[in-house]
Amino acid sequence: MKLGALIAKATLTIYNEIIKKTSSPQLLKALNYCVEAYKYASLSFEMVFSKLVEDPQTANYDVTVMDPEITNCEKELLDAK
Repeated sequence: MKLGALIAKATLTIYNEIIKKTSSPQLLKALNYCVEAYKYASLSFEMVFSKLVEDPQTANYDVTVMDPEITNCEKELLDAK
């Protein structure tokens, strides 16, 4: 979970840097969507880590909820080309 949080934060940083250099409105929209998705993922990984010992079922659910957001981010980026 800690590794997931670190990767999500690193990806978030990369997206924020790309946003600064982007002029395409469609790509900017997709990148902003991804920024929100990775903010959510980063926070969720950190929360899941604390829940893992006391409530593994809830932790598992929280991780599975993140997947569609990240998948939608990838789809948005592909659609923006």
